[in-house]
Amino acid sequence: MDIEKIKNDLLDYLSPNKCYIKNYHNHLCVTIIKDSFTNLTILERQQEVYKPLAKYIKNNIIHSISITTYTPDEWKNYNNKKNN
Repeated sequence: MDIEKIKNDLLDYLSPNKCYIKNYHNHLCVTIIKDSFTNLTILERQQEVYKPLAKYIKNNIIHSISITTYTPDEWKNYNNKKNN
């Protein structure tokens, strides 16, 4: 699995503030931080992230995926709690 290609596809499609990907034996963990997530539900956010990944899922390149999404403020709060 070409993680850099997948990351570039996510970056090109979403233009996020930040994007983190970890690969555990074809199970991806994706974290996306993006300003425009502010008024979206968790489901709508995840649907946005799935769009550029659909071809990888369809072709069994990605077997499973975990998606976590944040706005920049949510990400800041998450990191503050994690570091305390």
